[in-house]
Amino acid sequence: MKIVSWNCQGAFRKKYHILFERLVADVYIIQECEQPDNIVEKDFQTMVENFNYKWIGNDRRKGLAVFSRVPITFEEYPSHDLDYFIPFVIDNRRYFAVWAKAPYIGAMLTYFSVYEVLLDSSTVIIGDFNSNVIWDKKHGYRNHSLLNERLEKLGLVSIYHNIFRERHGEETLPTFFMSRHLDNTYHIDYAYASPNLVEDIIIGEPSKWLAYSDHVP
Repeated sequence: MKIVSWNCQGAFRKKYHILFERLVADVYIIQECEQPDNIVEKDFQTMVENFNYKWIGNDRRKGLAVFSRVPITFEEYPSHDLDYFIPFVIDNRRYFAVWAKAPYIGAMLTYFSVYEVLLDSSTVIIGDFNSNVIWDKKHGYRNHSLLNERLEKLGLVSIYHNIFRERHGEETLPTFFMSRHLDNTYHIDYAYASPNLVEDIIIGEPSKWLAYSDHVP
């Protein structure tokens, strides 16, 4: 199974065909996605009919969406004012789609502390975390390193860092380009899973994606 996560920076109705043509996948996790039911374009609505999907958000212009071509079960858990998490199950495996909004890493730690009972070595967590260990001091004790420690105890690691053998905070491939500039970059999008579950991870090339978003898939 192939999963794509992308913060599309809004206006997904204008970008979905590019994503689906370039990256054919079973599941798409889209941050800053418009509410699909409010998009009137016929082509978009025809596309949506080919997916099982769920969207959540407080602003119809920008929320979190999961589109699946394969059978999927969306789970419902109270988010305790942490709105941008979508848990779902495919083939008896639980996934968490993420768009971490303020307080960013604090929201992540709170959510996965509340629902730690649902996490194990078969879980996959994927999305825009809006976080990196380079900002650990800014966040005090509740920081990205703490999240790494808690997930690693469950057998979950950042697949990018595991495959590329890079240390957190020393990433050579960024996922976010501030104002779409090549000289102001960060690695803030992740997939956490057991290394045994994932064959590969690919970070999109900025030359192909910055025309559409400040993130690469």
